[in-house]
Amino acid sequence: MNKKYYGNVVLFLMAALMLPMSLIMNTASIFYTPVTEELNISLAAFGLNLTIVMLVCAFAAPFVFTPLVKMIKMRWLLSAAILLEAACFVMRATSSSLWVFYLSSVLLAVPMGLLCNICIPIVANSWFPNKPGAAIGIMASTQGLGGMFFSAIGGILIGNYGWRNTFLIWAVICVVFVPFTAIFMRNDPSEVGQTVPGGGPVTSGAAAGVVPGIDRNHAMRTGMFWICAVILILSSFSANVNAYINPYCQSIGMTSALAGFISAVIQAGVFCNKILLGNIIDKKGLRVGGMFYVATGIICFLLILFSAGNFLPVAVGCFLIGPLYASVNLYGPLLTRYMFGAKDQPAIWAIFVMLFCALGGSAATIWGLILGVIGYAGAFWLVIAILAVLGVLILFVLSQRENYVKKWDVPEGAK
Repeated sequence: MNKKYYGNVVLFLMAALMLPMSLIMNTASIFYTPVTEELNISLAAFGLNLTIVMLVCAFAAPFVFTPLVKMIKMRWLLSAAILLEAACFVMRATSSSLWVFYLSSVLLAVPMGLLCNICIPIVANSWFPNKPGAAIGIMASTQGLGGMFFSAIGGILIGNYGWRNTFLIWAVICVVFVPFTAIFMRNDPSEVGQTVPGGGPVTSGAAAGVVPGIDRNHAMRTGMFWICAVILILSSFSANVNAYINPYCQSIGMTSALAGFISAVIQAGVFCNKILLGNIIDKKGLRVGGMFYVATGIICFLLILFSAGNFLPVAVGCFLIGPLYASVNLYGPLLTRYMFGAKDQPAIWAIFVMLFCALGGSAATIWGLILGVIGYAGAFWLVIAILAVLGVLILFVLSQRENYVKKWDVPEGAK
């Protein structure tokens, strides 16, 4: 019987679930002014909410989220996570205490960490092992799209109904996705009696018994693991400078409206380039994909530096930051699988998530300090230098793959 491949349903569902995820981080800025003014708190105190989300995501990834994915079916786990997100927005809507906001940020790290960092690569490898790059790109891209849409709508809602009611509307939006997740989400093709196109049934590592790769503890004792960690940390750190592109644009004479449009261009670039980068990796490999995001990142900042304040080169450059911004959560899991195999990939990837998320929680602050010392131009030249080092590291790591595979606990092609 020729059935339609159910993986396409899962792919569409995961892409749709990135929309409620965009309500956590991508729309956070629209609440800064109204919440801080009503509660009489500082912007720094309220901004700590995002840092809390990032840090909890970081340290819970290997010790909480990855074990949960192994123990609980994804349909129930993700349904519960989205319900938790809705509950957190209700907490914020009904509270006047900053500590309640901080508690909600701890809890919001659960859906954020599970969906954005852990589950996407697992779903891609389970349903689309032959083309995981394109699958990850499609699933991850809609978060930026949701950020653009809900930021615009949220601003209008706050103006007309207030920030508390807007948080309640965010909660309702989350609840809408829960029944679809519970009904349609599946872990792998075997749950619906299907196989991966062009291959046999997909089974978990435990069921398969023999899965090529290296276990997490063994991998962490090798230099290659830490070089890959440096690649992902530097990629994340470089991408985080984008938080200062909007104020840079205003500093060179652009109106706030034009600077806001530049921010939208960045989001559009992230959306388009996540899909593009995933397809490039699937068709041309990790070497070409790595050089693509490094090169476009360098071109981005060169265009900004030599724009002489002109809008068009800045806009083009900001669109080209997309591959760099997408690199960590897209290139990262694919590099992990390529270098360390599928045997313990989720656990190894969770450690990488912990490392780059921990830095990501403070990256904006670090860039702020750097800008205060060397200015915008110096910071952008520093990003270019970091990207050049990244290119060398990526080429080195990939050139050593054949030798490193010999250290795997289970070799490739093992039966």
